[in-house]
Amino acid sequence: MLNALEAAALRVEEGGEIEPEYFLEAAQFVRGFADGCHHQKEEKILFTEMARYGMPVEGGPIGVMLSEHEQGREAIRAIVSFAERWAKGEPAAREETARHVLGYVALLRQHI
Repeated sequence: MLNALEAAALRVEEGGEIEPEYFLEAAQFVRGFADGCHHQKEEKILFTEMARYGMPVEGGPIGVMLSEHEQGREAIRAIVSFAERWAKGEPAAREETARHVLGYVALLRQHI
């Protein structure tokens, strides 16, 4: 999914044809799978158990991962916002969508 998002964003940057709905649908997928399933399991089960066994939540790996999850959520909100504006005819929103997609891809690759 990250590779597909990256390829689509690069196509946008190169002036290629792609519909903003592609990014809106991708954001729905990410919200459902990455955030809704994977991150929720980490936050509600894994991190809770790690903390219960002594791993500090603040200032340690759990805190970093929680921060990255929130950064990802913020990026997805930005992608949706700009893709919606692009779909309504705002030309500058096209490049902003691509920029936020590439930022999200970089964040998730590093997070993984």
